[in-house]
Amino acid sequence: ELKQNFSQNINFIDVRSELEFNNGYIENSTNIPLNNLQKNLDILNKTKPYYVYCAGGYRSMIASSILKKYGYDSIININGGMSELKKNNFKLLKK
Repeated sequence: ELKQNFSQNINFIDVRSELEFNNGYIENSTNIPLNNLQKNLDILNKTKPYYVYCAGGYRSMIASSILKKYGYDSIININGGMSELKKNNFKLLKK
């Protein structure tokens, strides 16, 4: 579903570690490792929708719950994380 609706206007939050992020990420991704998420909420816009991902889906599920707790209502967790994104041929960028 995400692949069908993908556009340059979609914002992603990658909650993997910085090392994982640097090895490959989706365009328009902001890297905020899960353990730093609560300290960095101010860099996110509560009015924008965000797709949240990690490597396999566990950390992004936790991150999505945290974001919703703090009033971020347009949060979509990507089930399966980066593994699922790769399977669906999302282009990965590297630093």
